[in-house]
Amino acid sequence: MLRIEFRRLSKDLMLLSVVYAALCAGCAWTDQAAVLAPALELVMLLFAVYTGWSLLDRERQDGAVEYMLSLPYSRTRLLLLKFLPRLVCAAIPLGAYFLVHSGLQLPSLLSPRDLAMIYGGFFFIGLALSLSLRAYISALFFTLLIHPGQILLMKLADPLLPLSTTITYTGISAVILAILFTWAFRSWDLRPMATFHRRFLPAALVTVILAPLLVFFTYGRSWGLYYLTQEGTLIRAACNRSEAVSRKRSWRFSTCMTALRQLEDGSLYLARRVRKQNGPCRILGITRYLPAQGKWESIAAIPEGWQLQTGVPGETGTRRGETLYLTLKHNTGPGTFAILEVRGAQTRLHMIHYRFDSQRVVLLAAAPGAERFLLFDGDHLWDWSPDSAPRMLLSAEITAIWKNRILVQEDSRLRLYAWSGSGLAEKATINGPVTWVRRWGSGQRCRHMLFKRGEEYLHLDMESTAPVPIPLDTLPVNYVNGPQGLTVISRDEQRLRIDIWQGTQRRTRFWQPAMDYLVVSVFPSGIVVSNSRHFEVYRFK
Repeated sequence: MLRIEFRRLSKDLMLLSVVYAALCAGCAWTDQAAVLAPALELVMLLFAVYTGWSLLDRERQDGAVEYMLSLPYSRTRLLLLKFLPRLVCAAIPLGAYFLVHSGLQLPSLLSPRDLAMIYGGFFFIGLALSLSLRAYISALFFTLLIHPGQILLMKLADPLLPLSTTITYTGISAVILAILFTWAFRSWDLRPMATFHRRFLPAALVTVILAPLLVFFTYGRSWGLYYLTQEGTLIRAACNRSEAVSRKRSWRFSTCMTALRQLEDGSLYLARRVRKQNGPCRILGITRYLPAQGKWESIAAIPEGWQLQTGVPGETGTRRGETLYLTLKHNTGPGTFAILEVRGAQTRLHMIHYRFDSQRVVLLAAAPGAERFLLFDGDHLWDWSPDSAPRMLLSAEITAIWKNRILVQEDSRLRLYAWSGSGLAEKATINGPVTWVRRWGSGQRCRHMLFKRGEEYLHLDMESTAPVPIPLDTLPVNYVNGPQGLTVISRDEQRLRIDIWQGTQRRTRFWQPAMDYLVVSVFPSGIVVSNSRHFEVYRFK
């Protein structure tokens, strides 16, 4: 029986070979490869559907179905005798395509992997429809309805789901359809086809619908941390997954990627962390994103026995030119810390030979032109260099940090210091009582700070030495150092008011998001409003 099946299929394969050779010759010897190469892919997909669907076509045409069922073979063996030759004949054109594609460097609408997944999906769906549909054109129509239809539903369920992932899910769904067909085929006999359909079609329909629903519920989980880069790429993360969305494309990752710091050259460094079962999240290493190239690269692993000290997204560590400095804590217990220097893809570890009475040490600044660092352990400011022990500078509560400027709270007063290798120099004093206007959801790194003294709001530019009164109508949601100066965001019901200050001049804009949002996140490059699944972005530029 195998010999008969191969003989029948060889005729179809020879006809395909003629068309195949003609299209390949056209691609090689004419300038129409951009049109003929996709046509070659289309012919292959049509052949895949036909090869699967024709499982019982010859027996139906010859009226030999009853004879075939009377053979002394089990249904499983009968199906294998029909299926295996078709699987081989379907694999031959696909293997030939890969050889021709790599040899002629043909243009393609899809990657070879994605095309192979779609080709296999068409073959298995055609196989699953071989008993139910007597006409090839009907099988082709329903294959196109099921396979691209599932891809469309998945993209609607999650527009940011990569196409290759969607194609993979659809291919798995097609294999499940073929398995269900095999299960129903085992009880197929000469009874009306309605008997077969009652066993096969409900399960097949559930499979077709289940894949998009699985994507919706799997990828529709709540997102947590958001970060908007200088050039406008949005990065959001949840447990064991994250995604980045630029103006042109998107990326997905199977780890939680949280922004550490963006350098002056635009490169963004991120922590790559995973969570196994019910254990805590563990940072595996550092990834660098190069916006100009749209390139992501894993550049460093966290040394064994150390933990990376993270903070507010985008405000972890400190930078000096093209170098990023991060704080590491040793797992042996409190007090043992080190500085990790990251420059491009190169890293270097600087041990701090001093035991702090703290569980956390924050790296605030790096001195220009020298390996000297400003540290804060929650109660004290420290000056440290790798060739000496840390030197305590001040006991105070840090309110804000900008470059080498530190704003500290002392009782009811605020003092502004400038740090250099020789120590701290006081630059300004703000007598109280004053109340710091908090930047909700943001860290302490900002050039502009707002305070309230009585009913009056004060604005301190950390580059200057004296605060100035600023007329604000309501308590801000947040404020940042925007591309055009101090940018203050306040809420007017669901509408957001954006005040941009340049000196004493104020320009006001309003933004009405189109969605119901729960969280407002403000960054130097724009605003992100979000709920558990969706977001909107307002870019200042």
